[in-house]
Amino acid sequence: MADARRGVAGENGRAARPGTAATAPRELSVPSPEQHRLCTPARLPPRWIPTRACTEMDAQGPSVGAQSKGTDNSKRQKPEAEERKSPARKVTLPPHTDEDKKKKGEKNKPVAFTLSKKTLLALETSSSQEKHTNFADKKLALRKAELAKALEEIEMTTRLIDLKKNTIEELKQRGAHLAETNCQLMRYIQHTDDSTAKQARVLLQEYEAFQSVQAMVQTLNQNRLDTARAELQEMEKTLEKNLGELQQQLEEATAKVQVLQEELSTLRPYINGHYPEEDIRIVFLQHSIENLKKQQQVETEKTEKMMEAVLEELQAKAQAEQEAILQKVVEEMLLHQDGLKQMMINNYILQREILRQREANKDLEKEIGELKISIQTLRQSARDPREMIFADVFLHRPKCHC
Repeated sequence: MADARRGVAGENGRAARPGTAATAPRELSVPSPEQHRLCTPARLPPRWIPTRACTEMDAQGPSVGAQSKGTDNSKRQKPEAEERKSPARKVTLPPHTDEDKKKKGEKNKPVAFTLSKKTLLALETSSSQEKHTNFADKKLALRKAELAKALEEIEMTTRLIDLKKNTIEELKQRGAHLAETNCQLMRYIQHTDDSTAKQARVLLQEYEAFQSVQAMVQTLNQNRLDTARAELQEMEKTLEKNLGELQQQLEEATAKVQVLQEELSTLRPYINGHYPEEDIRIVFLQHSIENLKKQQQVETEKTEKMMEAVLEELQAKAQAEQEAILQKVVEEMLLHQDGLKQMMINNYILQREILRQREANKDLEKEIGELKISIQTLRQSARDPREMIFADVFLHRPKCHC
């Protein structure tokens, strides 16, 4: 123990006097196996155990240290390394005594320093701790960066997973909605097809019925037009016949008047005389002329009444047919719009036929007007039979001076 103290004191003296040069080399004592066993982590205090482990990990490489402990060991090693820095740099030595100086002899005699096992271990651990702290700091920073990056990646992946889940749910909902919508559309299309087919069948049936009714109406109208034309022709024939008869009667009356005028001319020399036979004959002729006038008037009235009745009947028939046809056309147009073209053609044909009938009616009205004018002229021309027979006598009758 005295030798050890001397060695430490010599070392302390060298440390205190840096100007003095060492004359002999420093002798380092190698620890024995027993001493080495005593310095194992089991015998050392608890604070030396992580430092020893860190030195062993430093010897094996940085990969082993990173795989072994991680951030927990580095956190525990920081305060321990700070605690160890102060004793590693400053070595406390026992004080020198006078007895030791006497035993040494001369002051400037060279001294051989021998370090103890504990100081060697402290020096080794201090250097390894400095290295390990730097490496631990770097490793901790890298580990923190990796952990932050991993946390960010984990957070991003969780967000992506949540987004994908939400997207999948939304896609499922939309798929279900689209499937339901497709089913509804299929049902609607099927219903529309069925209703359209039904309406088409109904319209075809109505169109066939309309065609048959239209053919019947056309035949009926054609028959009515044929009958009206036949009646009109018959009326024209009867009117012509009556006009011929009236003309013949007029010619006969004019012939009789001429005969009477001739007889009157023969009776002129006997104008002042009294001839009962001639008076009787004159009276008879007057009666016959009056009868002829009455017959002519009755016949003209009959013909006028017949013409008016025929015209009224024809006009009423035409108007009724026109109204009925128009009503049917309107009803058919409202019910069946597909047959508008045919109905327009039929209307055009009916309008032309109506115009033709109106023209025929106008012609008949003109003929009736002419007949009325001729009847009026006949009435105006029909004077007193005496004046007609004895025109010269009555116009230039001399005054009687009795």
